Amino acid sequence: MIEDADIDPAIVRAFAAHMAKRFNATIGRTPAALQAGLRLVGMQPEKYATTLGRAIYFPIDLGASNEHWSPWSQITVMAHECQHVADNDARGMLAKGWDYITSTTRRTEHENRAHVAQLELEMWRRGEVAQWWPGVRASALKSYHVTDTDLLVAERYLRVCAPIVRRGGLISVAGAAAIEWLDEHAPELRHPTVRPR
Repeated sequence: MIEDADIDPAIVRAFAAHMAKRFNATIGRTPAALQAGLRLVGMQPEKYATTLGRAIYFPIDLGASNEHWSPWSQITVMAHECQHVADNDARGMLAKGWDYITSTTRRTEHENRAHVAQLELEMWRRGEVAQWWPGVRASALKSYHVTDTDLLVAERYLRVCAPIVRRGGLISVAGAAAIEWLDEHAPELRHPTVRPR
């Protein structure tokens, strides 16, 4: 199996272009002002992609890699961010943005839906969802300034979703779109025990 760090950068760029088109989004480098804003709230902008409306920002050029961003992580995070765009469409950008800023509970819900897209891709790539995965993903929300209760809810939600995904279910629209494209254009990245969709 191809290692995460050895995935062809062209696949990452083609995948991102497809997902941006599918979700009517744009992709760019994180602007300096946004990086400064993330630092102000205690986040490390070099470790995060950010979605504002239909604009998805990455701190690196897609396809490039560094200590924080393997090609595979760029693929899973692109799906995560596209789920945010889909949620913007479903809820309305202003309503979702207000929820995200003013309610830690709603912020956790939005991030959980996006984490499910990553969960689905992990299953597709690895042939399993490791027992530790939901806890580690949920704990990443600490930097999003959510409550301890939100963290517990996040982990429980991901643990409830994991068996569905292990059995081949797809919950998120972004995960389904990502896997459809990857099955067709990069099947060599799929774990041999996982059937194409």
